[in-house]
Amino acid sequence: MEASLLSLLPPVVAIVLAIALRNVMPALFVGVWVGTTIMEGGRPDLGFLRIFDTLLLQQVAAPGENGTVDYFHLHIIFFTVFLGAMVGVMSLSGGSKAVLDRIAGRIDNRRHGQMLTWLSGLIIFFDDYANTLLIGGTMRPLTDRLKISREKLAFLIDSTAAPVAGLSLISTWAGFEVSLLVEGFQAVGQTVNGWEVFLATIPYRFYPLTMLLFVFLIGWTGRDYGPMLTAESQAAHPHLSSSIQSEVSEDSRNASSLMRHALLPIGILLITVVIGMMLDMDRATEVLVIASFLAAAVGVLSTILSRTFTVNESMEAWIVGAKSMVPAIVILTLAWMIGAICDDDHLKTGRYLQQLVGNSLSPEWLPAIAFLISAAVSFMTGSSFATMGLLVVPFTELSWTALGGDASLISDPVLLGTVGSVLAGAIFGDHCSPISDTTVLSAAAADCDHLKHVETQFPYALTVGGTSLLLGCLPIGFGINVWLCLIAQIVVLFVFLRIVGRIPSDS
Repeated sequence: MEASLLSLLPPVVAIVLAIALRNVMPALFVGVWVGTTIMEGGRPDLGFLRIFDTLLLQQVAAPGENGTVDYFHLHIIFFTVFLGAMVGVMSLSGGSKAVLDRIAGRIDNRRHGQMLTWLSGLIIFFDDYANTLLIGGTMRPLTDRLKISREKLAFLIDSTAAPVAGLSLISTWAGFEVSLLVEGFQAVGQTVNGWEVFLATIPYRFYPLTMLLFVFLIGWTGRDYGPMLTAESQAAHPHLSSSIQSEVSEDSRNASSLMRHALLPIGILLITVVIGMMLDMDRATEVLVIASFLAAAVGVLSTILSRTFTVNESMEAWIVGAKSMVPAIVILTLAWMIGAICDDDHLKTGRYLQQLVGNSLSPEWLPAIAFLISAAVSFMTGSSFATMGLLVVPFTELSWTALGGDASLISDPVLLGTVGSVLAGAIFGDHCSPISDTTVLSAAAADCDHLKHVETQFPYALTVGGTSLLLGCLPIGFGINVWLCLIAQIVVLFVFLRIVGRIPSDS
């Protein structure tokens, strides 16, 4: 079907209902139903059937090329379950507490705790899902002890996960982004080295670069503002919420001071992922599944062989950890369904938004327009990957044509700025969207209310996104040096935080 205004309806309905109901599951389901109803010519009965007999099945096993089946989403589900199981064994066996007790000897205040979480986010660079779930589950007992709010923990892990993975040369994102860049230039008749173009676009990806620095500034200065300041002030108060008190006491009762219950699984996970991706980056999600399963299995064996747990107790801990990921998986699947409805094979949401821009714009405005359109599509679909897949190629063609179509344009700042803005805007919209997969997983990993995470993170994402647009995407189109743009953004964010930010009470 042709792209039309109706293509915006499913994500808009899902987002509005999520805010109104303060519950993302029914909101997403209704958004999916609206989308399938549109696809079935306005028949809600047929739309309801399509959810279960077609759309849901395709999210688990999507049809690929030449009769193949794509199990990418199924791999992510298994990876999430196994990683949750690993964290469950680490936590209930006392392994996480033993490691954190050792770290806590040096981490004695909220600022240090935030800086450690930020640094951990940089170290787990190979995948945003692994970053989110591993750091969230590992750092939560420490941040609770230091009176850092669950909302702040969710922000710290969410705002480092996708930016780090998107910028890293060795990650589950890199191969996908490189393939899109190659495809974009092939569409205009140019053969390029995708990795060289990937590296060339990095300075122009203003949002992920400045967000990583902004998270550092938040932790280093100890300052917050908006809803996050309220959440931090409440967490800093001596009377913790019942949920935090429950986790701390539960962790204390089960602690065995056996660091190997945490270090062995994490070590196996990291080593397997790094080796696996070096051997075959094209099968990255399969590597993550294998690595997370081995890590969870090693965690179980560690507790059994040390006689910390019996076999039954170890398996119970494994199941408890895996079950904790079920709500996230349900929301994740619904978010994927929304993204599938909005893709180029169905309602063509991205194409419609691109048509609204048209081809008559001056090339100077293209980086800013690309950033805004990419952010809008990502916000509405909840998927950075889907947004990149929809927009990298058409915006490469659009900027190439607008600039004159000369072979020397491959290194042109406006072209690189436009492509980089698509990749950056996809992450910005993802950070703002209540139906984003990483938003869902970050809230789950931090054991934070999903919509509270969205509410507290949104002002921070908007601050960095606005700065990236006004001091990055706009001036780069008019010939301002990219490094001057980055320096200006960093200075402005630092000054803004010093003026507007406040140190939470009792910190």
